[in-house]
Amino acid sequence: MLKKYLIAWWKALRPFSLSVALIPTTYGSILAWTEGKFNWLIFFLVILGGVLLQAGTNLVNDYFEFKQGLVEDKANLNLSFSARDPIEKFIFLSGLFCFIIVIPLGLYFIYLKGITIFILGVIGLWGGYAYTGKPFVYKKKGLGPLLVFFLMGNLMVFGSYYMQTGYLSWLPWLASIPICLLTSLLLISNELRDIKKDAAKGIKTMSVRLGEKKSITIFKMILIITYLSQIMLIKFNIFSSLSLFTIIIIPLAFRLLKLIKTNRKKLVFKTAHFHMYYGLILIFTKLLTQFIL
Repeated sequence: MLKKYLIAWWKALRPFSLSVALIPTTYGSILAWTEGKFNWLIFFLVILGGVLLQAGTNLVNDYFEFKQGLVEDKANLNLSFSARDPIEKFIFLSGLFCFIIVIPLGLYFIYLKGITIFILGVIGLWGGYAYTGKPFVYKKKGLGPLLVFFLMGNLMVFGSYYMQTGYLSWLPWLASIPICLLTSLLLISNELRDIKKDAAKGIKTMSVRLGEKKSITIFKMILIITYLSQIMLIKFNIFSSLSLFTIIIIPLAFRLLKLIKTNRKKLVFKTAHFHMYYGLILIFTKLLTQFIL
């Protein structure tokens, strides 16, 4: 019985996607480090908070979208919590538990840095729950890719940067643009995978609203714009030329374009890998720049 719960929980957690939180929180702290501001305890606590927020989002999302498949076509039945399967209840409560753990971390952050972190924390918690959580469900409003650009990109990079430095700056907002774009790309890969099923169930994601052809075009454009934005950031001295090591994963980008046609389930995993590899290259080249230049 316990094994069954753990397998379902692990599937709902989607650990491959946790890099979506790990990369921006790490990157924001590295940006602060390049300015001579860095605290190891804050670094680890911010990463923990970001990963818990992402984990909670995944688990709650799984509950609201009935992904366990324990009852056929439940998504249209609007079942109450008491009517749900025990495994689904466990997944939902574990998601809420992740959010609850974030609260004392957030209070500690507020104690250290003040009202700005409180505002960021409230927005982050709301965004994590409201993606598929009632009554908001901004996924069904077609706002998913746009909001995760901000919530899982800009907000996380700036939040971790601010926790280290304690001051406002445009640097993390601008430097996070490629990561933001790839976060949106990952969500679009999810939408493309589920586009037929979502359309049949009346779940009007951005991809359902725009249609498959336009969504694929947007997917391709984001890949191109990610690299173009990086070149612009190099031109304005926000990135160093070393960051162009990201070109080594261009073959993976071409593979993503192939997977759109051949295997969309695998597309999601590989897009997550692309996001992670790209982010890691930015992090390591940023560190390397400090020692070389």
